[in-house]
Amino acid sequence: MAVNNGRTHREVVDDVCPCLKKSYCLLKELILSGGPDDRTLEQFKCVEKFKYERGINGPDGGWEEALRIWREEGFAERFAQAYVPGETNKKIYDLIMQRITPE
Repeated sequence: MAVNNGRTHREVVDDVCPCLKKSYCLLKELILSGGPDDRTLEQFKCVEKFKYERGINGPDGGWEEALRIWREEGFAERFAQAYVPGETNKKIYDLIMQRITPE
C-alpha cells in the first residue's frame, strides 16, 4: 500500500470520507480496492467543499457546474500547486482558498 507523507491510502480515504469511518460502506471499499488515486480523491473533495460554499446545485447535484467554475476560475491550477501527497484535505483546501493559518 502506498504511503504519502506518512499517510496510507486508507488514511486519505478516511480523511476525505469521515462519515464512513465507523461502519462498512461498499463505496468506500470500492475506492480502496482500485478507485481514484489520492490526488484525484483529494481534488474531488475540494470541489465538493467549493460546491457547498458557493451554493451550487443542479440536476446532477451541481457537479457539472461546480467543475466548470473550478476550472474557469483557476482553482484546478491552484490545486495543482497546493497538493502535497499525504497532506490533509483541510490544509490543501485552505491553501487553495488562501485560508492559511499559522500552525
